[in-house]
Amino acid sequence: MSEIKRSRYSKQILKALTSKGLMKDIVILRKEKNKYKEDSDEITVTTIKGFYHKGTSVTFNLVESANITTTSQEKLLVIFDEESLKIKNSDYFYLEQREYVDDNTTLKKEKFTIVDKGDAEGIIFDMNLERR
Repeated sequence: MSEIKRSRYSKQILKALTSKGLMKDIVILRKEKNKYKEDSDEITVTTIKGFYHKGTSVTFNLVESANITTTSQEKLLVIFDEESLKIKNSDYFYLEQREYVDDNTTLKKEKFTIVDKGDAEGIIFDMNLERR
């Protein structure tokens, strides 16, 4: 697939998700290491537009009996571009999510760490996340 088509596909995905109001501004952070390899300061890596979602996967186990297991993985979908290339595994971000308790709605800020970038043919990153 040529670079022109990849870029065009990325822009089409971004346009579709933005038009539906699904993209959020997300600030990606990283812990900087000091000269003793200890975590010190928190630095801002980049600010990107991303779509948080839960992806599902199905696992088949056919050893002695047939078992089907469905699991849910939290993911962040971002467009492949110069800004998203700055992101590394173990970078993290905070995401505000609505929490509904009885009749009250509150915003809860949660930390997510990027476990795997999940490159899809240079078109998008569908990153696997871990909630901290």
